[in-house]
Amino acid sequence: MYNRILMTLAVFCQFLALFPFAVLTEGVGFGEYVWWHYAAIYAAAALFYGCGRFLGTWASRSGFSRRTKPIAVFLSRIGFIVPAAAFIVVCAVFRFHTGLYLYLLPACIAAYFGGYLSVGKEYSDVFTRGWFAVYFVAAVLSAILLNCTGDKRLVSDGMTQLCVGFGALIVLAAVLTNQTNIDVQTRQRAGGHALVPKGTRRYNACLIAAVGAAVVGLFLLSGPIAALIFKGIQALLRWLLSLLRNGEQEELEDGEMAENTADAMEYDMTENPIADLLMFLFVVLIAVLIIKFRRQIWEFFREIFAPLFKVPVQEETVPFVDELSESTDEKTASRELRRSERELYRRYRRETDPVMKYREGYELFLIRLGASPFPQLSTDTTTIHSAKGEKAFGRHIPEAELDGMVEVYNRVRYGGNIPDEQELLELDRIIEAIIRNDK
Repeated sequence: MYNRILMTLAVFCQFLALFPFAVLTEGVGFGEYVWWHYAAIYAAAALFYGCGRFLGTWASRSGFSRRTKPIAVFLSRIGFIVPAAAFIVVCAVFRFHTGLYLYLLPACIAAYFGGYLSVGKEYSDVFTRGWFAVYFVAAVLSAILLNCTGDKRLVSDGMTQLCVGFGALIVLAAVLTNQTNIDVQTRQRAGGHALVPKGTRRYNACLIAAVGAAVVGLFLLSGPIAALIFKGIQALLRWLLSLLRNGEQEELEDGEMAENTADAMEYDMTENPIADLLMFLFVVLIAVLIIKFRRQIWEFFREIFAPLFKVPVQEETVPFVDELSESTDEKTASRELRRSERELYRRYRRETDPVMKYREGYELFLIRLGASPFPQLSTDTTTIHSAKGEKAFGRHIPEAELDGMVEVYNRVRYGGNIPDEQELLELDRIIEAIIRNDK
């Protein structure tokens, strides 16, 4: 029962992450905040979410053949085009505000992928830190564009809604995080004793306390802090404008006026230099972000079109691997071997489950062994791994320690035992010695 409640909470947090788009649509698009507009906005997002969920479930079925499966996955990934086209047609027929295309449609597309990516996942994977990034970026853009309107009432109400929404998102995310930690602890129970890593309970308590304090402080000080930040930005922009204008004023002598004074006065009255400079800085920021995250953007488009292209199957010897990730042979043949190893090492350092930690550590040992002069074969056993490890790393690690590590791994992997703290510390020391001396 609690899984359904937590799944509902995770989906609700996904929709809450889209709240800045709704505030932006109302404040900048319509110029007012109407309660039933929010209901209509979220109804449109729910339709896109349902479409993404439906196509994600359809693409994950096992009834497709090898030829049709990539096509089905590709169609599901670009399936947002159909509801987006229907959205545009409806807005054009009923002559809705054109700002809906710019402010609401991106939120609906994000909702589509939220439904698509949540198929077959647990609540802890449905709402991730990526949704925090969506909220933060959308909230910053909403605040900038709301300030450009010059309407103090719209800005004040919009900033209040954004702060309250962010506080609610933090509190609900803290609940999901705490429940995830409890589930991890439950999976670690054996023999009636909870194998909880040191500091986990204290970390949970500190996390919830810090989140609560941050939310209370946000509610109490959101107005003064926002006003202070905005005044700081205004002062910075005025200083930049003064630097730009000093060069023009120095060209005029005392008492001398420009020939076209009327045109200059009309320009000052009709243009907003602060808004122009702010938009210029905003465009520069977008360009910098695109350049900085060009690899992630390229990988995103590659991921969309990946199902249409067949990956060549390499008929090479597949070494012994644990089924935690892709085979070591594929990793060795890849250009991104080091990156995959770094990701596995980071996961190994963060892992709290002792069984999973030991298996990931053994996989790191196999990856390093595969890159040594004594790579493993598909017919090798863990005993042969130990012998080859002694040849590859015997100069830095005693033979008895490698044999002990392999013996503990056999008990953990095939005997169902749980390694104790001393065995985990010994594994950590061996992995550190291999990585440090193999560079």
